[in-house]
Order: sequence, then structure tokens, then C-alpha cells
Amino acid sequence: MVFSTKDRTISLGDFVIKVIRIREGLSEQQLLRIATAVKDHSEKNTRIRNFGTMAGILELGNQYAVSCIARFVLTRLFDSWKDVADCLESADGQYICGDRARNIVNALFEECDEWNLEFTRADCDLMNILKPWDPSSKTKCIVSVDKLLLPMTSVFKSKLKGKCRKSIYVMDFDDFLEAILGAWIREWTRTRSLMLQHRKALQESYNQELDRRNQLIIRANGRQYNSIEIDELVKAVEKVMAENQLERMPESASDALWAETVWQDVQGTIFNRSVDSLLET
Repeated sequence: MVFSTKDRTISLGDFVIKVIRIREGLSEQQLLRIATAVKDHSEKNTRIRNFGTMAGILELGNQYAVSCIARFVLTRLFDSWKDVADCLESADGQYICGDRARNIVNALFEECDEWNLEFTRADCDLMNILKPWDPSSKTKCIVSVDKLLLPMTSVFKSKLKGKCRKSIYVMDFDDFLEAILGAWIREWTRTRSLMLQHRKALQESYNQELDRRNQLIIRANGRQYNSIEIDELVKAVEKVMAENQLERMPESASDALWAETVWQDVQGTIFNRSVDSLLET
């Protein structure tokens, strides 16, 4: 979840490290043992697995966004954080209203910027790559949640948690949360992978172009001027002479005027033209 401290808003993982370490006086080694225990037991327990995902122990990535999504879901599923705590403190097998779970999925797509990966869309437009949550991905997410729906029975009703109106379907709370977090992480991973591939291809293209230009510069620097370039050189010399009111150009390379005008203005102009003509070939 996302928590507010005096200095900033932080993710669940940062909150655990910051608050537990300060209040309980736990050392880094003790925190490391907690993280190891979460990893060791996550395969056998969905709730532990969800905590590990939200805290950044099992899934590395944008943990702030994951925490925002978890907060969005829980605040719409329960009336208060006390109700959230009561559910989490209960044993496995707690159920939520199926209709409300489906409504929350729709709300995520309509209202939650972190869920919709809004922070990546400008880059996606710039890179001209597929934006997050295309129709196919969105449908897969909705279908995966719908598969969790179970017919209401008296047993399920006794374990029902959170906000719920009259409903004929229920859903396992832990399975629902895992499905939501898993769907987002897959979409984030896919989008990030496309962005990284684009950046890698762009860097490779840049390096190739840089190598090509370096080779052309070497060739341009080592070859003789052609007749067109010599004519341009003469015009450039005449221009420099006129601007400096000279009857003839200095002939010594040690002359300050020579270094400043002939090399920079004249040689530089012709050299750039030489490179440009090679780049066009």
C-alpha cells in the first residue's frame, strides 16, 4: 500500500523498512531474515505471496505503482482499514462479493493512473510502440478475474468480507488480489521490455551512424579537394580578405590571423562541405 510520512509518500516496502526498523529496532540482518522467510513460504501461501509482491520482495519493478494499485483495490473493497486488517488477520479462505470485485476491475481501467501505466504513455508515443493495456491485454485481465467467480453458498456467505450487496457470486480474496497484481506486473513487464528494446535498437543505430561518420571524416580529411571545393575555397579566402581589409593572405602558419581566419573559417568550411558530400554518397 501507499503510506504518508512527514517527508513524502512511500511504498509498502519502504514503509516496512522505515517504520518496522525504527519502531521495533530491527537490524538489517533481521529484516533480511523476514524477506527470506517470505520467499521461502510464498509458494505455499497466496497471502504471503501477495505481501511479498507488494513489498518488492518477490517482484522487482515499480513498487510505488504496485502499492498504489493495492491501496486503490482495498479502499474500494472495504469500508475502513480496520476491516482490511480484520480480513488479513483471518485465516485463508476469506471471500468477497463477486460483483464488487468485477466493478473494481472496471474502476481500475477508468480511474487509476498507476494501473493504466500513464507514466509510460508519453514515451510509448515518442517511441511509436504499443501502449499499455491494448484491447487484447485488457480482455485477458477481465477474463482471468471472471474465472475466479464462485456461486454463492451458505459456507461462502459465512466467510464473506468487505462491502457487499446482494450477490449470487463470490470470489476468494487472496486469489483476486493475486490476479490483479499479476495482471498489472505482466503488462508493466511487457511495456518496459518494448521500451528497453527500442532504446537498445536506437543506441545500436546511433553507434553505427557514429562509426560511419567517423570513417567518412577520416576519408574526407585525407583526400584531395575537388575543383568545386577549390572554387569554394577561393571564394572563402576572398571573403576573409575583404572582411579583414587585407591585400593578400598571411602566408605563415604562426600568424595569429592565419590561425584564426584561414583554418577556422576557410579550411573548416571546405572540410565540412567535404564531409557532407561524402555523407550524401
